[in-house]
Amino acid sequence: MGDAHYEFADASAHERFSSCRPIRLINRDLGYPIAVVDDDGSYLVPPDEDFEEENFLATQTRAWLGAVQKCRRDGWPRVENKTSRVHGVGVFAAQDIPAGATIGFYNGTVYTQEAWDELERLGESRTDNFLFNLNDGAHGIVLDGCFGKGINALKFLNHSCSPNVRMQEVFLQGSWAVLVVALRDIATKEELSHDFALHTEDANEAETPCTCGAAECRGKLYAYFPWDDGDDDDEDDGNDDDGNDDDDNDDDESHNGTSSNDESQDKSDHDVQSERIEESDATI
Repeated sequence: MGDAHYEFADASAHERFSSCRPIRLINRDLGYPIAVVDDDGSYLVPPDEDFEEENFLATQTRAWLGAVQKCRRDGWPRVENKTSRVHGVGVFAAQDIPAGATIGFYNGTVYTQEAWDELERLGESRTDNFLFNLNDGAHGIVLDGCFGKGINALKFLNHSCSPNVRMQEVFLQGSWAVLVVALRDIATKEELSHDFALHTEDANEAETPCTCGAAECRGKLYAYFPWDDGDDDDEDDGNDDDGNDDDDNDDDESHNGTSSNDESQDKSDHDVQSERIEESDATI
């Protein structure tokens, strides 16, 4: 079935997953999300007045609760895992799915960003290939969609530059969740895909080709955003010709943030998938 089922690495992860209020200030002025930090490297917290909790909760309930309750009552759209021409294993519609339909929840195990970063530092993270950073990292939460009792067929969603579904963060009945929603009508046997919207500051990683095959394919899996460290191309002493210090760019916003994850918005390509599934029991 496609209902929500999340596990938690620790109590802190559960606490953050149960709070709708963002705990990190995210700057998107450069075209991709950056978690803003102060001079000491501590994450900045959004001002309280920037978040209207009552309106947020009412909007979320109005937008999503009815659709989820209908699926729980009448059944979730059926999908299945099969070998994909795009990459490894994919998700395919086992029935016609109309535009706007709620297909199911993307489940997994929830970590705080700090706990996940520590696992990566120790080399103990199992894979980055199914990660989902809630609201671009604003809540300090990492959803590992690779492991957990609630994992379902939607785990294997592949990327497309012309997607037919989207992954939608929702806050319902006191907890976050990630829904998969149809962007258009999807025919039986058609593969489901969403836009991973990956970005990187690594020039080599930016050359990773996209294999989605869509007519609108961007050609590369990652959008490249080279980090601007503020150094001038001219090798001088930092002074203008008039002798004044060249510090006009010292307040550049790009210096105030650190990217929480090169793949901070959506889960990345399924590089670890070596298995091939012709017909699977993994259905929802």
